[in-house]
Amino acid sequence: MRGIFDALDDAILVADLDAKFVLLNPSAKRMFARGGAAPSSWAEIDGLYLADRETACPAARHPFERTARGENVWDDVFFLSPGTGDAGDWIAVSGRPLRRSGAVAGSVVICRDISDRYHVQEELGRFAADNARQAAILDSILEAMGEPVTVADAEGLPVLFNSAAQGLFGQPAAASAELHGFFLPDGRTMFPQEDLPISRGLRGEAVDNIEVFVRNERLLHGAWYSVSARPLVGADGVHRGGVAVFHDITHRKHLEDQLKALALVDELTGLYNRRGFLTIASDRLRVAQREKKRLTMLLADVDGLKQINDGLGHAAGDAAIRLAASILKESFRESDVVARLGGDEFVALFHSESEATDSLLRSRLYDAISVRLATAPAGFPFSMSIGLQGAEGFTDLVSWMARADEAMYAAKRGRRLTPPPDQGAGVSRI
Repeated sequence: MRGIFDALDDAILVADLDAKFVLLNPSAKRMFARGGAAPSSWAEIDGLYLADRETACPAARHPFERTARGENVWDDVFFLSPGTGDAGDWIAVSGRPLRRSGAVAGSVVICRDISDRYHVQEELGRFAADNARQAAILDSILEAMGEPVTVADAEGLPVLFNSAAQGLFGQPAAASAELHGFFLPDGRTMFPQEDLPISRGLRGEAVDNIEVFVRNERLLHGAWYSVSARPLVGADGVHRGGVAVFHDITHRKHLEDQLKALALVDELTGLYNRRGFLTIASDRLRVAQREKKRLTMLLADVDGLKQINDGLGHAAGDAAIRLAASILKESFRESDVVARLGGDEFVALFHSESEATDSLLRSRLYDAISVRLATAPAGFPFSMSIGLQGAEGFTDLVSWMARADEAMYAAKRGRRLTPPPDQGAGVSRI
């Protein structure tokens, strides 16, 4: 039993009615030692203040006095002044009397260091005091954004849940896969606690777009969320906690399921097929026009696919198609739409800030093709022609695709676009 006490991180102090310690575990000795010596009684422990750090703990609130009177103490918060710790510590204290034949014979007090939680709260407090207007704006944003946001201290204990988070998880509580109903995207396997986005954020990692299926008593049918997390770092560079933001992607997941059910995926490449692209692209165009966001279409085809099929066989032609699909998938974001229209033709739809952004994409394609050709069998004939066309001035998908198609065939007729200086042969048409 003593070995268990010694292994606990919480400080355990057992005293008789004379306030002399009968047992101190190593954590208690470290927490309350002065000058390297562990105390032998409660009388030797001073510097105990209320949580405001200014008011010395009155006798009526002292955990030993209360337990000696036969009271139970639950998570009473105190500040232990410098001298017993490097810079003072906040501790949560619980205790209960020890009885013999019904009479109080002593007490046991358990102290847990909660300084990290208070440091996070102090950081937030200083931010609010020094930047009151910005803090008010931040609070308004957190509430108005409609997405659940949770903040935890370094121990994983909750510091902040916005209204959306409380609506999803209830009252703030330490992140728990079992308590909050976090599952892997299959909806059946419990999400490993150590791999939760907030757990990774607490370890100092920055993670984005981790898919989590949430099912709990507030969300009986479940929903999918894309979760991003970041560590919270204090002004001193020390990790104080973590923050996680939940973005509901249930609609997107249902749409993906519907697309699969409607056979809108190209079997050879795993990309959307023509029907899948037309279904999604029409909606993307409407949204972009409504939100006044720039949208660009890329049309591309594999040059000389018939000659590859005739000269090297259809297996080589399929390999060329899969290579083109792989390059396009790697060059675009997951939020972009990439599809095979059929045969040797591909299309991609992506948000682009300017024509300069389009040029950067073109460079990424050059790089991707060069890397792939460097490892391809010698003499493997592969090149692509592309056309880029922004959505400005187009109100329907058909005319927009027709203009992008013209741009692609103009590139093909030109036989080659001047490649960047650092690119070699084999990418002559992109």
